[in-house]
Amino acid sequence: MDFPGIPITTNKELFEKTSRIGKQLIELHLLSSPLIETSRTGFPEVGTGMIERVRYDPDKSRVMINEKQWFSNIPAHVWKYDVGGYQICERWLLERLARKLNSYDQMTYMELVSVIKETIGLQQQMDSLYSEIESENLELRREKEQRTLPK
Repeated sequence: MDFPGIPITTNKELFEKTSRIGKQLIELHLLSSPLIETSRTGFPEVGTGMIERVRYDPDKSRVMINEKQWFSNIPAHVWKYDVGGYQICERWLLERLARKLNSYDQMTYMELVSVIKETIGLQQQMDSLYSEIESENLELRREKEQRTLPK
């Protein structure tokens, strides 16, 4: 397999639209986006903050970290979102198993959930434009270098 390619459109308006989406994705992933909204996810119960186990409850849209504490308002599609085969929301918590979450950790997890929610929305926008991008694709050709071995 080759490296992934990024199709570039010859349509200026479409290029600008996809560039704006790309810029929003970069800002999200650098945690510098105004789209990040941590108040949607909660950590409502007082307790030890210790991650004893990680279990997602789809009926209540929450992630349990111990018998008494959880993160709330985490939709199933956000919980299941994966990169490289890893579910990001689950993986972040599992890497901290047997550790106590302080307020900074709790806020970081809430930011992570928000970033994933927004990323999914932006990916859907980009996906809806993809066929149009491909139909007006700028074809870049790479000349293969002819190499000869020294005698």
